[in-house]
Amino acid sequence: MRRAGGSDVATRGQRLAVDEEGRRAGHAQAVTVEDVGLDHGPRAAALGRFFDALGPVRAAQITTISADLGEMYLGVIRARAPRAEVCADPFHVVAAARFALDRLRAAQWQRLRAEDPPGARWLRGARFALRRGAGRRSEAERWLLEELAEVNQPLYRAHLWCDQLSALMQMTDTAE
Repeated sequence: MRRAGGSDVATRGQRLAVDEEGRRAGHAQAVTVEDVGLDHGPRAAALGRFFDALGPVRAAQITTISADLGEMYLGVIRARAPRAEVCADPFHVVAAARFALDRLRAAQWQRLRAEDPPGARWLRGARFALRRGAGRRSEAERWLLEELAEVNQPLYRAHLWCDQLSALMQMTDTAE
């Protein structure tokens, strides 16, 4: 595994972060393990090579691993660092929440298509305002979301929850 930084797991403590880097949309071609290294190829195989280089003694010292919760990583992690607790990385936590928000919006849009076609068209137009991050919304999108607060409380509350979760995940730990 090619070194990408000046530290390794032994000096970074017992925490590990695993993620992939895509070279083009939809194609993860490299796996990054914290700032330790970068390996190309299938994700599970690349992570396996990292654990091979780490060795079983140092792998046993890992207590926490942050990763995409896809099975391609979890299988390798369970086999090679069975005592480590695995947590979802912040990006995937927020992505799952935003996916759930979009499913709620789509379900409400489907319901409104039969009951209130103009309301359904309006709700369909709110899709991108709901998806865009708080700091990137236009003035028109902010107005649209204020109107959503008045006409669709369940969807608006879910939107607020996603925004708050995103802000929480972007916070840094100042205790270290």
